[in-house]
Amino acid sequence: MSGRKEVDPEQWSVAAEWLDRADDDLHAIDILTNAPSPPLKSAALHCQQAAEKIAKAALVAFASPPPKTHDLDRLGKLVALQHAELGEQITSLAGLTAWYISARYPEAEIEITPSAQQIFAVLNILQSLRVRVQACAPSDKA
Repeated sequence: MSGRKEVDPEQWSVAAEWLDRADDDLHAIDILTNAPSPPLKSAALHCQQAAEKIAKAALVAFASPPPKTHDLDRLGKLVALQHAELGEQITSLAGLTAWYISARYPEAEIEITPSAQQIFAVLNILQSLRVRVQACAPSDKA
């Protein structure tokens, strides 16, 4: 296998719904980071959520049911079975899972508050990844 499976045209509309939800998170990150006193933990949570939804969009596009997990490492490895490069990019964002846990759970073992610069850097990566998944759309649905 070449490491890249073709997108199922029947599945693309469902994948596009996942991307629409990811777009909401990307928009929220932009709003939150540009606030006068940015709530960085909330922005960090949306970074992870956007990555998760982009990963699940890729899985759905390749007709692979996404698991109910927030673990980006696991999701990246599953995407890699269908599209190696996309999977590697998602796996490289695995550290965002800790951002999510720290932002969501006050009793988290590790307290993480990324800087605004870290969030901006991740936002750029997420926007690029989102475009890459969109580029996988079947030509008649792009």
